[in-house]
Amino acid sequence: MSGITRMLEALGTDVEAAVRPAAAAGAEVLRTEVLRNVATLKEQSGNLREAIYKAYSRSQSSQGIATYHVSWRVPSKNKGHLPSAPHGHLIENGHWMRYAVARHPKTGRLYTLVRPEKRKSPRPKARASEAEKAAYYLPRPGGPLWVKARPFIRPAQAKFGEALAAAESELLRRLGLV
Repeated sequence: MSGITRMLEALGTDVEAAVRPAAAAGAEVLRTEVLRNVATLKEQSGNLREAIYKAYSRSQSSQGIATYHVSWRVPSKNKGHLPSAPHGHLIENGHWMRYAVARHPKTGRLYTLVRPEKRKSPRPKARASEAEKAAYYLPRPGGPLWVKARPFIRPAQAKFGEALAAAESELLRRLGLV
């Protein structure tokens, strides 16, 4: 019995060492699928593709449990060091387009048009009321338009089975059971 006990104890140590790489393998399957989904979108700048990440979460992991997050970086948490996609949530969930937009002739980027009488005044803060924004920006001709969602994160959930299989395969490989 002592031999079996030693083997189980050694296996327990090996399992601890293999949990994080196994979880990373599963998360990589999901990240790859998210990137594939992003590739099907009409690309504006490439920021979304570059902002997709897979990151280990220390706060949600513990002994025998490794958690990874797959998402896109946003500027407020990123502090500008890595590529970010500040409007990723608009693509993932859809949004109302209330104001007129134009494409900048040199950069090709979209920008919101400002009412002529407000051009010299400061822009409303991001959390300003809808009334403040409506008084500053030029309304969209024809009224608000719903821009439908083009999800890229949520459809990757269909790959959870493959992600689990990849994690399981990596765990077994690291334990020498395959």
